[in-house]
Amino acid sequence: MEELHGQLVLVNPQLTYDPYLRQSQIGVITDTRLKKDEITVAFGDGKKSLYATDALLVLKPQEELYTLAKSSFKKLDEKDFVTLMEIDDRLRNGSINALAQALEIALNNQTILSLSTIPLQEKLRRSVDQDQGHEKQEAGRAR
Repeated sequence: MEELHGQLVLVNPQLTYDPYLRQSQIGVITDTRLKKDEITVAFGDGKKSLYATDALLVLKPQEELYTLAKSSFKKLDEKDFVTLMEIDDRLRNGSINALAQALEIALNNQTILSLSTIPLQEKLRRSVDQDQGHEKQEAGRAR
């Protein structure tokens, strides 16, 4: 999937086995072999590592995160809410540096990390489901 190339990912801090020892590190997707469930990630030191899609975390879409923050306003303590809004602000900015900052912010708080990220595998599943929904709509219009 070409649209994954260049995307920032976070190696899941909870990963139980990582021969590359990259848990909690942010990298960039440089290659994908989805049929084999293999994602190549480059890190700041220039080294690359190979991961399965369930080992990598990505930020939730900005709209989803904003909706979550609004609906969780009364459930979260003030600090966590402010942190979620900081991440939302960086997602709205959209620059690679802002997205990296958003991942770093999320990484510092387990509650925020679990609220603001999803496994890459889940993002891909959602994308496939969305594509299939669009295909069904198009087929319905063609009739």
